[in-house]
Amino acid sequence: MESKKTKGKQKIEMKKIDKEVSLVTFSKRRFGINKKASELVTLCGAEVGVVVFSPAGKPFSFGHPSVESVANRFLKRNPPQAQEDSSTHTLEAQYWRVRINELNQQCDELLRQLEAYVARTRIRTRTRTQGYANFLKIRTRHGGDTAVK
Repeated sequence: MESKKTKGKQKIEMKKIDKEVSLVTFSKRRFGINKKASELVTLCGAEVGVVVFSPAGKPFSFGHPSVESVANRFLKRNPPQAQEDSSTHTLEAQYWRVRINELNQQCDELLRQLEAYVARTRIRTRTRTQGYANFLKIRTRHGGDTAVK
């Protein structure tokens, strides 16, 4: 029996990696953390705040409804209020209005393109039909002989 060429999925030892690889790893892992936080918001309706600093010291954050409101709530400075929830809904409604407007514009453009295509097709069909009719007239004039003398 032939042995495997790869070791397959293995548990990775948690240790600091070299500088060149760390930036790529940081970017991928940061994306993964933000994705998981977003899923937690979507699936559970949780308020989430994530703040991460890159190896270079650059801050990255993700928060729902915002990092500030989650941090303030965590520090007990600002208890949750219905007003925050309504502002979130307002932002969401605004997003959907913009998105619907974009889709309506795309739909209008596609309809214009379709109408232009239909018009071109009608012209081609008329031209072909007229050409065939002219062919038949010539043919009947010459007694069925298509060769014009």
